[in-house]
Amino acid sequence: MKDEISSSLSSDEVERKQRAAARWKILRSALLGKSKSSMTKNASIHRFAGFQMLSKQKVVGETSPTDEMEMDESNNNFALYDYTIQPQHSSTRTNTSISTSSSSTHREEDDKVPVPLRVRTRERIPNEGQKIDLRALTSHRHYGVDNTGNARVWDSEATLTHCLIQSCGDDNNKSSVAAITSNLGLSNLWNLATSHHNGNNNTLHVVELGAGMAGIAGLTLAAMSMAGFSGDHDGRRINVNVVLTDGHPDAVQNNRTNASLTTSLYNTADGQNHQDRVTIESTRLLWKDCEEGANDCINLIASNSQRLPFDLCLASDCVHFQEFHAALALTVARLLRVDGVAIFCQPHRSNSLQRFMDLLDYMNKRDEALWEVSLIHDYDEEMSKRHEQYLKHDSSYDPSIHYPSLLLLRKLRAFDESLDREMAVRHMAERDIVKTHAAK
Repeated sequence: MKDEISSSLSSDEVERKQRAAARWKILRSALLGKSKSSMTKNASIHRFAGFQMLSKQKVVGETSPTDEMEMDESNNNFALYDYTIQPQHSSTRTNTSISTSSSSTHREEDDKVPVPLRVRTRERIPNEGQKIDLRALTSHRHYGVDNTGNARVWDSEATLTHCLIQSCGDDNNKSSVAAITSNLGLSNLWNLATSHHNGNNNTLHVVELGAGMAGIAGLTLAAMSMAGFSGDHDGRRINVNVVLTDGHPDAVQNNRTNASLTTSLYNTADGQNHQDRVTIESTRLLWKDCEEGANDCINLIASNSQRLPFDLCLASDCVHFQEFHAALALTVARLLRVDGVAIFCQPHRSNSLQRFMDLLDYMNKRDEALWEVSLIHDYDEEMSKRHEQYLKHDSSYDPSIHYPSLLLLRKLRAFDESLDREMAVRHMAERDIVKTHAAK
């Protein structure tokens, strides 16, 4: 598979120029509110429907909380969706009932039956002919980040969620994504949880970067805990503290709604809430390779309900903007505890993933390495099967931009804000010099 991805990176220069021209036409169509032609559809990254590793269904007859929907002038452009997620079959549910519109009656025997999880989100309805507004187009000027996370939920987010679910089961050695936990030396991801200061329970502290309009991966880990599916190899229940972050205020606000919607699906048998087991927060965070970025991360940890560095950092399709590579790597290093883990679900996107890994390698050249790095291409049987089918039968499929690899990082030592940041910034400067000379 790695060779197939590499071969797609060396596509013909003429084809690249044609796609570049077509993308300008896509922008023009969006500004004018016109439907895309067949030529521009073929140039769009969204020409391929995605791997769609999660079951997704539109919710009919229900609305999201009105007091949390002020970020968008036209709420008719949004709808509620349910993601149905099947946990590992070895997991069992304890002392929790899941709300349904038909009945919430709880039976003791239900506790032992694995049931699908649900995550409920509020998402923008895809509308091909919808005219783009000026606020979205100039988002980077107003907010320091573009609007892509508010345009749609990207397919890599669903793939990452699928992989997390598979990595949380007790029989993970049989899992199709055992490569994740075996590379990390864990029996399952719950074992990353750190001791909880209020008793015998451990807490998994999770931060998701660039969560966009729906941080499904983080929400799913919270849902697993609310539904009683979280537990380490010793059988201890794992609490979950999730912080969803994005640079765009609309995404932050929408994820607060998503947290409320998802939490409302789960009720304990006596109707109590889950604040003793799960916290879900959504906050704004921009990645910065400067002192301000360091302070932002310090403040995020301090404002988090647990006030602890994170055990697990999640990111999907976040390394394609290469000018933010250093800022992203530094943000992860600032937020993770020593021995904490980051999981990136990321297509290669030409050479963007490789250049991000080159930066990580450069940061490791100090006396003591900062990162343990693993890149996994073949991590799930169903993904590999679909990949082969798309190569043969779907001309819109390009592995370079559509097939995500898994990049696993383990933080090996304490982060030095001065020295490690200097290494990252220096590498970016040297990389820019090389790029400038190559362009002449």
